[in-house]
Amino acid sequence: MRHWLGSPTAHAEAIQCSTDIDYVRYQVDWVQSCLGKESNQKYLGVMFILDGWDDRQTDEDNRRADAYCHRLYSSSPYDD
Repeated sequence: MRHWLGSPTAHAEAIQCSTDIDYVRYQVDWVQSCLGKESNQKYLGVMFILDGWDDRQTDEDNRRADAYCHRLYSSSPYDD
């Protein structure tokens, strides 16, 4: 994600998907800060749990995210 945020096309792609790029930057920074904190525990992975606290999670947001992921993972470099 950090690499994508730094790309010159990130802002245009975010607008195309109706995504708030500042919100994405905030979330990426938050995850990196959480993972960067020192801890006495050993973590083998990261789990994201949706608990309903985020009011941005509307049906329309989820539909756009699903459509974007479908386009991203169903295309190939040979598509026109």
